[in-house]
Amino acid sequence: MNYSRKLSKLVLLIAATGLLAVAFTGCASQKKIQSLEQRINQAEQTADEALQKAQSARSDAKQYAQQAEESSVEAEQSAMQAEDAAQSAAESADRAERMADKSERIFEKMTAK
Repeated sequence: MNYSRKLSKLVLLIAATGLLAVAFTGCASQKKIQSLEQRINQAEQTADEALQKAQSARSDAKQYAQQAEESSVEAEQSAMQAEDAAQSAAESADRAERMADKSERIFEKMTAK
């Protein structure tokens, strides 16, 4: 909204400058008035286009922010799943190590006889 206010002020400034120019030059010719009107119309059109672009950019920014939030949630879930998988792998490794130790003890008992 701040951007549109600036544009509105710019348009008003241009219009006021034009009106002051007309006032100080006395009776302006029809050609000068038409030229001034044309400039004002161009300034208004430029302001409208800039406002539309700003609104479009704002909409895009909201969409990208939402996508970033969703990606953040997905990344957090993936990190939690990876952490769970790592813990499960560590537990499996511990179990395998205990089984290997047990197998080694059994083997040693059998070869000792």
